[in-house]
Amino acid sequence: MTRIKRSNRVGARATPSGRKGRGAASGGVAFEQVRLAARALPGVEDSMSYGTPALKVRGRLLARLHQSGECLVLRADLLDREILLQSDPRVFFITDHYRDFPWILVRFASVDYRALPDLIERAWRLVAPKSLVSRRDAENPGSREFTAPAMPPPPASARRESPGTIHPPAPRRMPKRPRP
Repeated sequence: MTRIKRSNRVGARATPSGRKGRGAASGGVAFEQVRLAARALPGVEDSMSYGTPALKVRGRLLARLHQSGECLVLRADLLDREILLQSDPRVFFITDHYRDFPWILVRFASVDYRALPDLIERAWRLVAPKSLVSRRDAENPGSREFTAPAMPPPPASARRESPGTIHPPAPRRMPKRPRP
């Protein structure tokens, strides 16, 4: 039989594992560690969102504690989100609610605390104003910019037409009819 611990703390939820909700994950990370990592970035401020602790940059939501208390709702580019979901589904997931939005859920119990600064900085770069991003890059020349590499031009051989290339005929223009 599973024993459920009781807590007098307001906002704490009892779970079958005996762990309290609201981000107190054993063996993983807690929202406090996320908050500390995020506060190292310029413009990050503590706030509330949907009744849970949140982090914002000039009023724009960066991350928040999920209402279950066991995961983090983190801003993510849709392409990065797909890569993260495929790379480690134990850590990263989404629910139907977040399917069409640029957010990813991160399980506190499974995420490696060493990955937090990079994940949070990626999210921060999506919501921070360009002035803050450029100031951070100027202060930390070693910090990475998360931009896609420029595509090299196609090789010259690919630009030439082969002798057997068939082009479709150009569309014919119909003459304008005079108005009655």
